[in-house]
Amino acid sequence: MKSIGQMPAILLIVIGLFISQSLQATTNYCSNSTARHFIRVEVGNLGQAQLDTAMPAQVKITTSALNSAWVFVREQQHTSSIGFNFQYTNVDLESIDAMTNGHLHTWDFPLEGRLSSTGSELFYDITPAISVSSNALKNPELIDADGLQLNLGMVYKKNISLESAWLAGFRSDYRFGPYKAYPVVGVCMQPARDWDLQLAVPDFSILKRINRGLSLELFAEPVGNQWHVFSKDLTRESDFGYNAIAIGLSAQWHISASINVGLVIENQTNRRLSFVLDDNTLIEVKAESSTGMMLKGEVLF
Repeated sequence: MKSIGQMPAILLIVIGLFISQSLQATTNYCSNSTARHFIRVEVGNLGQAQLDTAMPAQVKITTSALNSAWVFVREQQHTSSIGFNFQYTNVDLESIDAMTNGHLHTWDFPLEGRLSSTGSELFYDITPAISVSSNALKNPELIDADGLQLNLGMVYKKNISLESAWLAGFRSDYRFGPYKAYPVVGVCMQPARDWDLQLAVPDFSILKRINRGLSLELFAEPVGNQWHVFSKDLTRESDFGYNAIAIGLSAQWHISASINVGLVIENQTNRRLSFVLDDNTLIEVKAESSTGMMLKGEVLF
């Protein structure tokens, strides 16, 4: 993989994020929830939108995902889990003859956890992944280092008071385009018992618990990935990229202690796609903003 070769080896030791623990729509660094095993299913779509190409063209995106995690360390000062996540993304391009068919798959295997001490926490995550087109999965001999990824990060949180904390760290992934590392900074605040504010960049969220069974979350975050893709006849290969800023509202219903369901309505703006046409021309295009919906279901155990 091009990007792995560019990473300092020390990153493999020190990076991370957080334990996935809920249906919250954005990446959460402020939660103090107890880590649990889970299986989560997600399905979603974004409405059709125009592309800024010379000839009229449109794009529509649908996604489905299966995520899971198994907590293998559960101590007072250290929790850690290993997961398996699968996401299918169908980028349906109309009136454009792309080299690939737009059926994109990502398999990732996150190692996530947190180290706690008095008044502070360190979140870590090392996530190797495979991101390729569907015909590569059908012909696994095609998968090489160009289809591999390693998403990394580390976030340190320090309490200011019982109701607030500051956080700082970094992530490295494809959410802003080609693989890069970028800072994470912000504050966590709980101005009232039923409010949780993550006033952070790039992952912002405001969570309101309506009652014991329902909560609402307003969020904003970058989204995107890069996939290594192959032509329909398997003779050519290139990279397919998609990036956007997602702003939305998530409703989460806690049906029981072990079952959660969620509905997310989001608008994606500043949308950018990069891919190779069937005539081997590399293009980078913008898409109009689009609103979509995602349904989520989760079982905790």
